[in-house]
Amino acid sequence: MRQALALAIDRRPMLEYLWRGFAQPAASILPVQSWAYTGEVATYGYDPHRARETLDAAGTIPSMGCGFI
Repeated sequence: MRQALALAIDRRPMLEYLWRGFAQPAASILPVQSWAYTGEVATYGYDPHRARETLDAAGTIPSMGCGFI
């Protein structure tokens, strides 16, 4: 589910709108300058088709509204 959510969100338009081009998508909750940061984490670009496939593989059922409750 987390991977599907990451694939379903197009972060670039949000960053462009909110930060007017002065930000870049983060791959971690840690800043690059942190001693604990590692660039070896999985990243997921915007891919709504793959997000749907991931949700289907997990057995979720499409619904109108919130399907998590």
